[in-house]
Amino acid sequence: MKEYKKLPELDILPVKPQKEVAQLRDNLIEYGYDPQNPILIWKGHDIIVDGNHRYDICREEGIEPSFLEEGFASIDEVKIYILKHYLQCEGRVKTPTQEATALLELKELVAKISQDAKERMTATQIQPGRVLPSEAAAQGREPQKTGETTEVLAEIAGTGKKTIERVLRVQKQGVPELNEMMKNGELSAKAAEVFVKNVPKYEQEKIVKDGGADAVKSTVVKIREVDKNAKKFDEFNDPLKEKNKRDIEEMRQVKELASTACLLPNLLEKYCETCKWGFDVYIPSPHETEYCPYCGGKNIVNRKPNWNSRLAAIKNE
Repeated sequence: MKEYKKLPELDILPVKPQKEVAQLRDNLIEYGYDPQNPILIWKGHDIIVDGNHRYDICREEGIEPSFLEEGFASIDEVKIYILKHYLQCEGRVKTPTQEATALLELKELVAKISQDAKERMTATQIQPGRVLPSEAAAQGREPQKTGETTEVLAEIAGTGKKTIERVLRVQKQGVPELNEMMKNGELSAKAAEVFVKNVPKYEQEKIVKDGGADAVKSTVVKIREVDKNAKKFDEFNDPLKEKNKRDIEEMRQVKELASTACLLPNLLEKYCETCKWGFDVYIPSPHETEYCPYCGGKNIVNRKPNWNSRLAAIKNE
């Protein structure tokens, strides 16, 4: 078997799980090499572009693989091919977060090559509308119009817009290690977003350095628990009951001041200043009564519908 090289700069994909590698080895040993799935070589450089695991297994097991050589104008174009193949390959297990990170890396490379192509176009006075060979190679198809470069991203995007936005936010606000964790499938974009939103960058560095992805996940769990407790009584915040905001705040005070308290306000319509008892809707007494049903006194006052007796009692009002 001819010797081919591996270029460290092309090691840009997540590490393939050992389970997948073992399964690939078993298939090659049992069924032999499929010539319809050749190992891709960078023509003129003898560098493996796609098929590193297959190449290693075939050498170790004495299996003869098939090869295909293809020309690329630069190492960036090789990287673009690798990322596109990774995104489009249905056999490769990947999370939405991994797809998003790969797509953004691809977008950056395509933009770089497109800019280089425009600069060369200006320098050599190439007519608008033509696409340089390098740009066509980056797109992996025949030369077409210049403006189509960004459209390629829409064709290969295999994940949702929300995930891509989360990855972008993490890349801008988080330490570089977080992007690697997302890329390798150790951390979801959703968890990483929660982390960067709530943890300052200098603390991010310490957490990542001390505990890696596990420490980040543990921090996110604690953040979510705090949020959960803060929203414990959000069921009171019904948009249709804006007029009851005072009641909502009073019930939160009841929760803080009393060990046990009813979750609903105790609304009284009348109140006896003599015996300090109130008339609520459950007492079988006419609302228009002039006498207290408890002491018979006439020292009765009207309470506002949103008066909270429990809160008043706790405050000794």
